[in-house]
Amino acid sequence: MKNVYTREKRSFAKLVIEQYQTLGRPVGRGRFCEEYRRLRDYSEVLFLATGMKRASIVTPADIYLAVTTIKLTPEHRQQMLYVAELAVSALTGGSATSFVGSFTCGVCGGEYSLTSTGSYHCNGCHAQGRSDQHDFPVSLPASASVRYGRKVFHELVREIRSHGVTEEEAYILVAFESRMPLPIVHAGLCTSETQIAALNKACNRVINQLMLERA
Repeated sequence: MKNVYTREKRSFAKLVIEQYQTLGRPVGRGRFCEEYRRLRDYSEVLFLATGMKRASIVTPADIYLAVTTIKLTPEHRQQMLYVAELAVSALTGGSATSFVGSFTCGVCGGEYSLTSTGSYHCNGCHAQGRSDQHDFPVSLPASASVRYGRKVFHELVREIRSHGVTEEEAYILVAFESRMPLPIVHAGLCTSETQIAALNKACNRVINQLMLERA
C-alpha cells in the first residue's frame, strides 16, 4: 500500500513539474533545485487533499475543490494556488504561467512583491529579498525576534543532522513532529514568533527522540 501511495504521489508531482518545465526556466544547482522540491512539497499536500486521486483520473474540479479544503497561512497559500494552477493547466492542455507573488511585509505591513529583476521588494520599508528558481520568496521580512528564531531553527536542524539523518529527513521529521505539512517547515516564511517557536519546539522534540534512540 505504501509503495502504491508513493508511486501515485510522485506521478501527481510529475504532472505539476512537467507543466512547470514547459516555461523553460533555468534550474538551480543542487539536488533540492534539481528535484523541484518546493513544487513537490506543495504537490504532495494537494494530492492528499484530492483524496489521493491518481493523476490519470483527477479532474480540474477535484483540484479546485481540494484547494478550498487546504488550510494554509497567507505566507504559503499563493504558492499552493500556483501549484494548483499548474495542475489544472496540465489537465486541460493550457499553458503554464510564471508565479507572480505579492505578500504582506511582516515589518511594516506594506506590499512585498516580485520585481522585474526577479527579487522581492517592499513598497513600504523597502526591505528586499531573493526569490528561488520558481520565483517563490526565499524569506519574508520579519521582526528581529522572528529573524533570531529562524537562526535558531537552522542551528537545530544542523543538530538533528548530526545524528546521521539527511537534510530532507530532518525536515520530514520536524514536519511530522509539528503536525504541519512539509512546505510549512520553512523558517524563512515564518513571520510571527508563534510560528517559528512551534517549529523550534518540534526540532527540540525530534532531537530528544534521536538522543533516546542512541541511549
